[in-house]
Amino acid sequence: MGTPRGFDPVTYSPLEIAIQVQFIKSRFHNRINSYMETGKKKRRTMRFVAMISLLVLVAATSGCVYVGGVTRDSGSQSQSNSTVTKDTGAMPDSTDLVTPFLMFQGKKAQEAIDFYIDVIPDSKIEEVQHWGDMNPQFSDGIMMATVTIGGQKVVVSDSPITHAFDFTPSFSFLLECDSEEELESLAGTLEEDGEVLMPIGDYGFSQKFTFVVDRFGVSWQLVYW
Repeated sequence: MGTPRGFDPVTYSPLEIAIQVQFIKSRFHNRINSYMETGKKKRRTMRFVAMISLLVLVAATSGCVYVGGVTRDSGSQSQSNSTVTKDTGAMPDSTDLVTPFLMFQGKKAQEAIDFYIDVIPDSKIEEVQHWGDMNPQFSDGIMMATVTIGGQKVVVSDSPITHAFDFTPSFSFLLECDSEEELESLAGTLEEDGEVLMPIGDYGFSQKFTFVVDRFGVSWQLVYW
């Protein structure tokens, strides 16, 4: 079988793979603790640990990337090589297993975060970790940030590597507006220096709708029902 279209097999550095492997280990750590704390099904827990260890090994050797929610217990270990602005501590619950992951290029992550926090209601920064000493030439880039955008948790990162791919309108954020005025205001701000894929209008499924790409290449569908 050939390489899938649009996929460059030489795009992820060992450092990025290591980070994604850590995401996998963090994701399942909470489930393992849950089994051990309740004292139930310890044998099943050990089999689960073995399965996850194998998964991590496969991920590390194959270069696969896990896209999901990220929560790190920063208080449990030294973070001397990076900058952490907030320690979230708790692991995600079972309802928080899938999280959008936005990977920016050219150190645009912080600018994008600031833009979204300023424009989208119910948005805030939860945690930010920079590359720091892990990548001295990219030390001020964001290795991982957890933010809330419009009430949705999103993980954001700066890639130290320039990739052959970028964001695409095939993935977008759907933002439901409370009024036509709010839709028009948000659309006008988001489309600035970006692109309008579908101008504001009545397309039959809602009172108003628009599809735009912002200045960072991230796509937004805005709807007023």
